[in-house]
Amino acid sequence: MESEDLNQYQNTQNPEAIQPRIQVSKDGKWVIIRLDVDGKTVSVIKPVAYFEKIFQRARDRPMGTNYE
Repeated sequence: MESEDLNQYQNTQNPEAIQPRIQVSKDGKWVIIRLDVDGKTVSVIKPVAYFEKIFQRARDRPMGTNYE
C-alpha cells in the first residue's frame, strides 16, 4: 500500500494532537485512515468513490453558498 503522512496539518507543539495516516490500496479502490485515539489505533476504511463523490459535490456547488 502507498502511504501519505498527513503530519503537515498537525500542530507539533500540542501533545494531544491527532496524528492521522492515510493509505491507498494498490488497486486504488480503498482509502484507509488510521488515527491514534486514547492510545488505540482506530481505522476507517472507505471506497475511493466515496471521496470522489464528496469532491464532485464540492466542486459543483456554487461559491458563496450559505450552508445554514
